[in-house]
Amino acid sequence: QFDIIARHYLFKMQGLDYSHKVINRVSKTKIPSSLGRTDYIRAVADDTGVHHVLNRGSGIIRSMVEANCYIIIDENHEGIEKGDEVDLIFFNDMAWPSL
Repeated sequence: QFDIIARHYLFKMQGLDYSHKVINRVSKTKIPSSLGRTDYIRAVADDTGVHHVLNRGSGIIRSMVEANCYIIIDENHEGIEKGDEVDLIFFNDMAWPSL
């Protein structure tokens, strides 16, 4: 994802310190993922938990409109079960730092 990877390097090239804030929430749904790679899944989070937005086929556009965060699934995990605590990054927390 551009927001996670490229943004870090763009800030670094400008001499700006950037690190995103990771928050924990409980997953409201089961989220599939493959071992061996870190996944950043578009999701919707609120005070009660987080659920992923369908991002296949026509759902890709919908996921970009509805999502307010990324769920981070570590490369050592094979998916997330409903009720598991997950790490996420809110899009608002990835704003450009003030100069």
